[in-house]
Amino acid sequence: MPKLIDAKVIRDCCKQIFKPKPTTANVHWVGFKNGTIFVIKEDPNASKDSLIGLANNSIAEFAGVGSGAGSFLGDFAAHQQLPAFPDGSVWIVTFDSPSIMGLVVTEEGESMSDLSIGLHGRNYRALDADNPVVIATSLDE
Repeated sequence: MPKLIDAKVIRDCCKQIFKPKPTTANVHWVGFKNGTIFVIKEDPNASKDSLIGLANNSIAEFAGVGSGAGSFLGDFAAHQQLPAFPDGSVWIVTFDSPSIMGLVVTEEGESMSDLSIGLHGRNYRALDADNPVVIATSLDE
């Protein structure tokens, strides 16, 4: 069973996953209570309130089961975050919308299938859409 997500877990994982790299754009992110993450290209003029507004609108729009375009698993694809988290405990679940993803963290050494991880991510996204509680953003520090 995946671990509960808190603000520290979201911040630590997002800092590692979205660490600026020469080949990728810097991004802003907003993390919700159940692990859903909204990602948008960095805007130097963005405010925390504007990011949260965009995130709330986006999660409401893309919360349902998608068109099935994610992967052979359906509307989502599960990606283990190696080598950033070598214990294999951190997963990103991507969906139809490139700006919405789910963070699923398992116990170290726990084995779960891609399908199970993806279904947890989809369920968490639905919970966050029904009750959007922002617990961390890239602008918190």
